[in-house]
Amino acid sequence: MKQFIFFSDDSWAALILRLTLGIIMLPHGARKMFGLYGGYGFRLTMDYFTRQMNLPAVLAGLIILTELMGSICLIIGFASRLFAFLFLAIMAGAILTTNYKNGLFMNWSGNQKG
Repeated sequence: MKQFIFFSDDSWAALILRLTLGIIMLPHGARKMFGLYGGYGFRLTMDYFTRQMNLPAVLAGLIILTELMGSICLIIGFASRLFAFLFLAIMAGAILTTNYKNGLFMNWSGNQKG
């Protein structure tokens, strides 16, 4: 089981997928943890997650830590399956808690809510 969780495939497709997900999620984690890229930093993000979204503090902290450290681990190829699954859970939670009412597509023309 440990081999399955911590082993990363050595194919080009797996490398491209890991790098893509890691590079996309790294700024999200950096925004939440350090306030980079226009983010609010750890304290204000924790405050938002716990007060506005009513998430338990432990879960909020794990989300922030997973987005930062998980993206780094994906980029270097450590525990790729574990962090890919955790990102799937985080993104499913984000859809269910905040984004479902705005729809699936981006608001390119500015004519819809969200």
